[in-house]
Amino acid sequence: MSICSSIWLQFRQTNIYQLLFLTSILYFQSAAVPARRNSISQPAQSPTVVCHLSRQPTNFETLTKIMRQIFIATFLFLSITSFGQKLQWIPFNWVGDSVSGKYFDKLAITIPVTLDNLPNKFRMQLDLGATVTVIYENSFKHYLDTYSELKNKIDTTLKFRMQSQTNYKFKNLGLKLGNVSFGNRNIGHFKNFGDSISIDSINTKSEKDIGTI
Repeated sequence: MSICSSIWLQFRQTNIYQLLFLTSILYFQSAAVPARRNSISQPAQSPTVVCHLSRQPTNFETLTKIMRQIFIATFLFLSITSFGQKLQWIPFNWVGDSVSGKYFDKLAITIPVTLDNLPNKFRMQLDLGATVTVIYENSFKHYLDTYSELKNKIDTTLKFRMQSQTNYKFKNLGLKLGNVSFGNRNIGHFKNFGDSISIDSINTKSEKDIGTI
C-alpha cells in the first residue's frame, strides 16, 4: 500500500462522527415509533363528556425521553471534543512544466519529506495511482554513500516489480510528510531511475526530488 493511501488513516477523528451518527439513528428511531402509533386511525365514537385525568407516562415514553436527553448530551460533548482537537495538515506545492510545447503551471504536486530525521531537505511527487512509495536510485545514490546506515536498511528479502525489473525495499525507514509522522515504513528503492543529484548539492538548502508517493 502506498503512503498516499495511508494519509487518510491520519483522520482518526472520524470515529467521533461515527458514534454521533449511530446515536442519531437511535434517537430518531425512538422518536418515530410514537408518531407511527398516533397515525393509526381510531374508530369513530359518539360524542361524550371528556374528563381531563392525569396519566402516568408509559415505559416506552420514559425511554424515549431518556434517549432524547442522551442524544443531546452526546451531541454537545462530541461537538466540543472534536472541534477542540488539533488537526495535522500536510503541506504541498504545485509544480509547473511543459508538455508537448505547452506549459502547465499546475502539472504535479510535491510534498516535503523527511527520512530518518536526516537534516537534508527532500520532496516527493504525489501519485494517486501509485501502488508503492519509491525512492529513485539515481537521485538518492550520493545520500546512500554519505549515510551508510541508510544503505544497510535495503532488505533484499523485500521485493517489488516495477517496469519489468525486480527492486528491493528499505526496511523500517522513518518517514515524515511535512511535520506529520508516518512512523517506520518499508519504502521501495527503484533501480536505474530518477535524475542524478551531484554530490556537491546534496547538502544545499533546496528541496531535492527523490521519489514518488
